[in-house]
Amino acid sequence: MPNTTNDLENIDFAITKGTLKKPIYEMTEVEREGFYREVSIKIRERLFKLKQPYIHSKNGKIVAEYADGTVTVVR
Repeated sequence: MPNTTNDLENIDFAITKGTLKKPIYEMTEVEREGFYREVSIKIRERLFKLKQPYIHSKNGKIVAEYADGTVTVVR
């Protein structure tokens, strides 16, 4: 069984698998906000292609948003 503790100490493996141009801890606040916004849009598009709802928080409630524009309050 691999030693997961050692794997977690080397966080560079996560950076090479994603779309980051530089580590998140080196980004400015503006860069991080842009990255999170971009990731959210990509996730939403991917879920809609798979015919799955995009679940997120809106106005303090958990909602499911569907590709056809329907929004349902989950909780």
